[in-house]
Amino acid sequence: YAAGRGPELHQQPVDGDADAVTTLMLLNVPKKLKPLDLLAELAMLIDTSALDLLYSPWDADSGGSMGYAFINFVTPEQAHEARQILQRSTWSCLRSTRRMKVRAAHIQGLGDNLAFCAGRVPGDLDPDRHPLVWRDGQ
Repeated sequence: YAAGRGPELHQQPVDGDADAVTTLMLLNVPKKLKPLDLLAELAMLIDTSALDLLYSPWDADSGGSMGYAFINFVTPEQAHEARQILQRSTWSCLRSTRRMKVRAAHIQGLGDNLAFCAGRVPGDLDPDRHPLVWRDGQ
């Protein structure tokens, strides 16, 4: 994110029908978790084959995540089911009672999220700084 343009862009409530939500914002994400570690953590709780995007913004200054992430599901039903599970879950990697917080993201859908990321993701090849994108679960 550009300076002063943090997660507030994504955490505002989604206007319109809640049944159309496919993108969730995860808050309280441990800053040490890299995207693939986050995916593994999520895979213990939900069907990650239903995902087509995972984006964990990276803080170049600290060398860790910014403490939040976005996941997009193929269907609103999958997102709703995952939200019900995740918002009751804790981070097993922390071995604590710290709960996941889950919100509907302001930007919805794979295409709009990729367009949003396009100007904000650094051009380097470090996979920890780029969205993970799947098609048909792969």
